[in-house]
Amino acid sequence: MGIIFSLFYFFLAYIIGKFYEERGLNFYLGFFISLFFSPVFAIILGFLLPINYLRIKRETIFKTEPKVTESFKFEEAEVSMKEEKQETLEEREKRLKKEKRFLLIAVIGTIVFVVGFFFFVKKQIDFVRKMDLKYRHISTP
Repeated sequence: MGIIFSLFYFFLAYIIGKFYEERGLNFYLGFFISLFFSPVFAIILGFLLPINYLRIKRETIFKTEPKVTESFKFEEAEVSMKEEKQETLEEREKRLKKEKRFLLIAVIGTIVFVVGFFFFVKKQIDFVRKMDLKYRHISTP
């Protein structure tokens, strides 16, 4: 049973790594966060991290034109990025402010959840210890 769970856990970490790669982030970052911390934490973090559009754009250029030299690809990527709509400074500041606010709310929510969870576990442990001391005299032979 433990082997099946381990294989499922590694497969889930691989899927989360692919999710990170699709968002333009590092595959290994998603894989190892999912593997060492928690798949749920890795998914939430993956949604919170900003999408790397430049990397996605470069990867699509590399896939469509594999025989072109590296320097030409980077020049083409820069030209195509300049051709796209440029956001104004106010729009960029508004977007960054909204992202920072969302990240702050997510961090505060995570901290509140973790602290609440640990208090809940502590209460449960104290309750079990109290009940153990209360009923210690009742022992079965």
